Amino acid sequence: MTGYGEAHRQEAGLAIAVEVRTINSRYFKLSVRAGETYAVLEPDIEGLVRQHVKRGTIQVSLRIDRGRRAEDYQLNAVALAAYREQLEKELREVAASEMWVAGQVVRSLRPERMAKSKG
Repeated sequence: MTGYGEAHRQEAGLAIAVEVRTINSRYFKLSVRAGETYAVLEPDIEGLVRQHVKRGTIQVSLRIDRGRRAEDYQLNAVALAAYREQLEKELREVAASEMWVAGQVVRSLRPERMAKSKG
């Protein structure tokens, strides 16, 4: 009673994949991997498997991917405002730093800028 099977289905924005592996053994032992989101389904999966398999080691892997829609992606306005505030603060500190001011002075002494200021 060693076997392997898999099935895939896409419907209503869901992509479902199920993989089943079995190994012959004297007793019934089930291992279900469905992820935390679908862990609540494990008792139902076990009931379904027990209807068809009386003994053996069975591994069931369930993967469900929900299709993404534009509505699934939204900006967090509060976080965005906080980021903007932090960036503006950093820019003010950089603009006031000695290195920035020194850089401005050095750039103003470039020959091309000196020629513009005389002309």
